[in-house]
Amino acid sequence: MYKHIVVDQRDVQRKGGLYAKYPTSYIIKTIVNDLNINKILDVTFGRGRFYRLCRKYIDLLIASDPVKREWITYPDRFYQMTVWQLYNHVKRGDVELRSIECVVVDPPNWNKTRYNKRDEYNFLIGTPELIIEYAIKLAKLINSKYLLLHYNEQLYHNAILYLVEYMWFARYLYTENKNISYYILYNVDKL
Repeated sequence: MYKHIVVDQRDVQRKGGLYAKYPTSYIIKTIVNDLNINKILDVTFGRGRFYRLCRKYIDLLIASDPVKREWITYPDRFYQMTVWQLYNHVKRGDVELRSIECVVVDPPNWNKTRYNKRDEYNFLIGTPELIIEYAIKLAKLINSKYLLLHYNEQLYHNAILYLVEYMWFARYLYTENKNISYYILYNVDKL
């Protein structure tokens, strides 16, 4: 199965209400509903914006992040640690993660833009590449079926199951010609 869709932020926001305020959550909701994913581990949780529109469809939402922020969406469990710290805790047996269907990773600051209104997007421990590397290692360690990556380029082409090309628009300076990001669902067995 391979699915590729293109989503324009403006089309999502025209729906109004929470869609206007949390347009990226629409993408997560689409993927979660299409594949019936309801047990998620998000290793770059931030404030939980991704889950605002689809939390009611997720049976188990586990979050990890180096900083506990003021949440928009509440997880069932939270680990205040980086993805590589979580990986090491799971590997040692200090943390048990069972039946996770999808590991979600949205490394901060991959587009090198300074965000004035959302500090969580500027806070980076390690590099985006290192965060992705350990998210993949963790997904494999816990036998997750999927890894969902939000990033500025498509990686690991042979493992892509679902690709959302997202055209976003912001009020930030210097974003011309950089307004496409990708939500990529991978088959972990092929990574």
